[in-house]
Amino acid sequence: MYLGSFGRNLFGAMCGLSVVALLGIWLYAPFMKNISFGTIRSSHRRIYWMDWHKLLGIATLSWAVLLSLSGFIFIFAGPVHNAWNESIRKEYLIDYQDKPFPVQRISIDEAMEVTQAALPDRRITGIEVPQEDGKMRWHYTVCTQGEGWDAHLNKPVWVDASTGKVTAVIQQPWYIQMLSMANPVHFSNHDTLPLKILWFITEALTCIMIITGIYAWFVKFRPNKGNAANKLQAKSVPPVRQSSRQIWLLPVVIILITLFRITAPLAGKEWSTISAVALAIPLVLTGYYWLRS
Repeated sequence: MYLGSFGRNLFGAMCGLSVVALLGIWLYAPFMKNISFGTIRSSHRRIYWMDWHKLLGIATLSWAVLLSLSGFIFIFAGPVHNAWNESIRKEYLIDYQDKPFPVQRISIDEAMEVTQAALPDRRITGIEVPQEDGKMRWHYTVCTQGEGWDAHLNKPVWVDASTGKVTAVIQQPWYIQMLSMANPVHFSNHDTLPLKILWFITEALTCIMIITGIYAWFVKFRPNKGNAANKLQAKSVPPVRQSSRQIWLLPVVIILITLFRITAPLAGKEWSTISAVALAIPLVLTGYYWLRS
């Protein structure tokens, strides 16, 4: 926030590294061949924390990946947006290059009326007036917003400041739309209070997942004093041989539910309740295995 472009790029790089780190999910299967999902063993300190790391990792995996990936895209998509905007301006404004800056212009209200007539099913969210030293010297740029998924995609209208006619209604290509969705995925899909609370809990569990992984890694370098006594006192967990399907079935279900609850609110506020229920499922499962352990 206070480091300018350096801080912004640093934050984006951290998001990218987070995605790379979370791709370690492929290490999950080899460690789960002989234990069932959610098993918390206490035979050794490192095993105990590793089991918690794996459980919390599955519960928060897709949430953490989507937020990290959307943050990375949000930070570094700027040059792509700028290049596309520049190409669009060159394409539509080639006939205006030799025209002087319009002294006599239509009013802002007239520009909004023209836009509303061109796109009656969308609402106006902002307007940029022509500036003599700006890139849009001859046009009002009117930003519009739709409903549901379309509420997160801007469709600007260029209104000729001299004639009051619509020069272009800018339709973003699919790849720009995909990049544009990074912003609402990262910031704007948890507007209701239940979702805010559940997002806070999920974020806290993600932090705990990271801490348990780091702690388990450092513990392996410590001498195992009293290890034999710990094993005798620990609750034995019989090995359970599992197939790949058994290993991945419940984690995949949790990941898909998490993906749904993150993206569902983007379709409209009517999906917020369903999203909150879906968001609560991995948290309830985590609580269940915690009580069982």
